[in-house]
Amino acid sequence: MTAAATNQIVEVKTIQAGTPEEPIFAVMIAANVLDPADLRPFVAELVEQFKVQRMISPPATTHLLLTVRGDTTAAAVKALWDEWAAVDPVVTFFMTQMLVADVVRAGRTGPALEQISLLVAPRPSHQK
Repeated sequence: MTAAATNQIVEVKTIQAGTPEEPIFAVMIAANVLDPADLRPFVAELVEQFKVQRMISPPATTHLLLTVRGDTTAAAVKALWDEWAAVDPVVTFFMTQMLVADVVRAGRTGPALEQISLLVAPRPSHQK
């Protein structure tokens, strides 16, 4: 008997890069998507994990890397992430603080296949 395919968060951490004088802090989340039919609630779980990790990260955290391995697309993850960001003021606030926020997708094995930004493009100003 084989176990049912499930989605899982593999790792969540905040790293420091850059230099001591100009540090860059990034939230990194790695996840496996083995059940794409269950993607919507899983992205909700990813969003919640991001919020928790961002809250315990340094205030200057400006980068997010979400790595997803398995049976989905970066665009599908982004679309669901955007839905949550549109209705969750905490996610909205944290995402406005990000300079870089990408979802990278790889197959079940092998290198990255695609990468897409989770940032919302700035809206043009209509002020004169």
